[in-house]
Amino acid sequence: MRGKLHCGWFLGLSLVGTGPALATDPLDTWTVQTSDGTNILQNIVYGNDRFVAVGFAGCVMTSFDGTQWTVESSGTTNSLYTLAFGGGRFVAAGNRGTLIVSEDGFNWTAIDSGTQNPLFGSTYGDGYHVVVGGSNVLVSANGYFWTNRVSSILPRAYLNAVTYGSGRFVGVGAGGYAIWSTNTVDWVRSDSSIGNHFAITHANGLFVATGGGFGGFGEIAISSDGVHWNSQGLATFVSLIDVAYGNGRFVAIGMFLTFPPPAGPEYLFESRDGLAWTARTFPTPVAINGLIYVQSRFHAVGTAGTVLRSGSYAEACLQVAGPPGTNGLELRISGEIGRPYRLQASPDADGTNWQDLLLFTNPIDPDTVVSDPRASRFSRRFYRVVSP
Repeated sequence: MRGKLHCGWFLGLSLVGTGPALATDPLDTWTVQTSDGTNILQNIVYGNDRFVAVGFAGCVMTSFDGTQWTVESSGTTNSLYTLAFGGGRFVAAGNRGTLIVSEDGFNWTAIDSGTQNPLFGSTYGDGYHVVVGGSNVLVSANGYFWTNRVSSILPRAYLNAVTYGSGRFVGVGAGGYAIWSTNTVDWVRSDSSIGNHFAITHANGLFVATGGGFGGFGEIAISSDGVHWNSQGLATFVSLIDVAYGNGRFVAIGMFLTFPPPAGPEYLFESRDGLAWTARTFPTPVAINGLIYVQSRFHAVGTAGTVLRSGSYAEACLQVAGPPGTNGLELRISGEIGRPYRLQASPDADGTNWQDLLLFTNPIDPDTVVSDPRASRFSRRFYRVVSP
């Protein structure tokens, strides 16, 4: 029996040989999208049925499909370092305390943040926008009226990033510890020392923070509650400047830190549990600063208005798990976690007469192994996976 792998198409089999094929990881396939931007992009989010990215010199770019990007007027020339969406609004912040708000990504309103210090991180949760930078924690319920929280722990927090999860806001930075709050008013220092971090996300019950330093080293810290942390250094000479979660994995961007920002190369690090990380090269010649997972793909932004997106996890990959056995032919399906799929079979090579063999939703383990006990009854049998 021979097998040939197809992603999002079909697998034709004849009983003349054997041999499974290896699936292509969507993280190995990145494509550059059309953009008329030229500035360094720092962050990207998705909301109100559109993508929005921000960056240096007040750059704002928008896209409805993630492929065609247009530069918008932000009303500021100050660099924008962070962007978040929530409550129907985009909130961007950056150098000299710059804070701008938009409901559509096209029309922006400047807000007095009350500080001239740079703002590096932002998030939305529990009905609040939270923006951080250094010792500043700015909070708003509507994006237009803001309060600068004051706490005895903040002057030495040097905050770079903040996220929301498990009922609390958690911030990290260069202060060597995390801070957390359940109400945005009272902030508490974490019990653990976690080093220098540039980014944080919450997914799958975990807070994952990534960082490092200009000396060339990577740091990872994970926590289930934002209070108690497990920290580790990675055997790498790059710092991890952003982290995102998608399809059962945390993915971090690794960069050699220099000033001004480098042109590349870069690396990706991925982990299923936040503890064990695998390094892989990032097939792009330019520096990438921001990363999200939306619509079954990772989307990244960086130098010279560059926008990249990975291959799609929605297009399921199908391969032979082994030769026919007592239970029939075993097939391995990998696809997007939580997405419904149909495994179909046909005796015809012309793509007709497809019959459903199995309807299933891909579980938390991205690989599903199924058996076709009737495979040996056919001289040829073609398989494909479709969604839905």
